[in-house]
Amino acid sequence: ERDAEVIVLNAMHARCPRVLLPAGIYRESVRAIGRAVQVWVTYAAAAKREWVEETVAMARRYAPGADVVLTQHRIVALEARDTGEPCEVRGARLAAFCGIGSPEGFVASLRELGPAGVDLLEFPDHHFYEPQDLVRIAGWAKACGADFVVTTEKDAVRLAMDAWPEDGPALAVARCK
Repeated sequence: ERDAEVIVLNAMHARCPRVLLPAGIYRESVRAIGRAVQVWVTYAAAAKREWVEETVAMARRYAPGADVVLTQHRIVALEARDTGEPCEVRGARLAAFCGIGSPEGFVASLRELGPAGVDLLEFPDHHFYEPQDLVRIAGWAKACGADFVVTTEKDAVRLAMDAWPEDGPALAVARCK
């Protein structure tokens, strides 16, 4: 039994068709927002202002009595996957990969750290990485001229540590709050 319903809406998806899984990105009908006592609008800093406004308007339309809270994902550190040591991002060339629902939000968060550039290789949400995926990622990152490869915490737990190619660029994990 639930005491309260908190709904999370991604502002980066404001213009996506409101179609349910598996054809779309929504897990429930937008009418479900009406159950919310709070609506959290994520990626509020990374999304275009009009997308945030549209998402807030949708929340207020379907849940007029709910509190609407703007949130953002912030990367607080990039740590080497093998040692946990911090990685210096400013001015570095990054090759990022992820299998998450909002890869564009991940890239936007990385860009806030001041790298020289970010290239992205997307995988389907909840992707389980096979050793051949890691070989492919490492080769792609080398071709991009990356100083190191970055992935999300969610993706990092799906990687077999011993499967990362020894000749690949250093692998880092983005720690968020």
